[in-house]
Amino acid sequence: MSLTSKSIRMILEIKDPNIIFAQDAVIEEIQGTNALFFYAELKTQPERCPICGFMSKVVRYGFERSCILAPSYTYRPTYLKLSRQRFRCELCRSVFQSETDYVRPHSTISTPVRQLVLFEALSNYSLTDISRRFHVADKTAERIIDEESAKHMMRDRGIFVHHTTLMRWVQHYSPIMRAIWRKRHRRTSKSWRMDETYIKIKDQWNYLYRAIDDQGLTIDFQLRKKHDFNSAYHFLKRLLKTYGLPHRLVTDQYGATLKAIKKLTREGYLHKGVYQCSKYRNNLIEQDHRFIRRQEVRSASYQNTRTAARTLYGIETMHAIHKKSRKKLLGLFGFSAYQEVDQLLAA
Repeated sequence: MSLTSKSIRMILEIKDPNIIFAQDAVIEEIQGTNALFFYAELKTQPERCPICGFMSKVVRYGFERSCILAPSYTYRPTYLKLSRQRFRCELCRSVFQSETDYVRPHSTISTPVRQLVLFEALSNYSLTDISRRFHVADKTAERIIDEESAKHMMRDRGIFVHHTTLMRWVQHYSPIMRAIWRKRHRRTSKSWRMDETYIKIKDQWNYLYRAIDDQGLTIDFQLRKKHDFNSAYHFLKRLLKTYGLPHRLVTDQYGATLKAIKKLTREGYLHKGVYQCSKYRNNLIEQDHRFIRRQEVRSASYQNTRTAARTLYGIETMHAIHKKSRKKLLGLFGFSAYQEVDQLLAA
């Protein structure tokens, strides 16, 4: 398919002059569907290193290609394979790449596609229709709408923030909120359920250990890199030291957890008649995992353990506060995160 550079820019809605097209459009098969691919390069010269601020030691460091979803052309899924110039600062040894307004950093959805999804969301189209029309997943379209809704909600209150600012707030305040919540949250039921769920961080499985009581209220949680004896032992030991000896502790039949229970019993943290290994009794916490898993699917993939841990701790803390508010019938007229956090800080 032979198209001029000007025509391609109009089709893909590209306004950045630094994006240079290398060849004509090519039709390739992706996930069983014929898609249209455009190839381009992004060449820009940074003013300075974004980490240390110096320019004299910045050198070119190859290219990095990413596949970006662009607005559809001839009713086919359309992608832009963009090769970005990478740079390396020899002073601070940081590596960064060229950026463009056409796509956000660490994203594969172009800005025009995001704008089209938001425009269609204002109509009476369902989320499924929007995702099929623009060739995105339902959860991706929902995440785009939620991000823009959060910015508009702040804008209506006279606060203009970028979505990365919200992310920085989450990273900064989540550990603080968790520490305050754990300090105030001491009274729990004495019948516990303990289990772990899988969290993918940079294409590797990590494990979120969680504990709730027989009423479904969250007791504690912790993110671990491995699903082994040490992870289960340290989580259970901290749980028992913080909240005391329960009347009943129910877990699954995983071998590492059973080994940790036996060691804690020998050390005197647990009594022999307290522990139960029951499949149906642990269904309560298995169902409670769904909220955390749903939030993980809606969010972008985690890139490191530190970011994932802080984000998950914030989600778990707010989920725990919401469950307690709902149990006390305080959330009949809507759950207010602001009021709950304000009460937590004032307590």
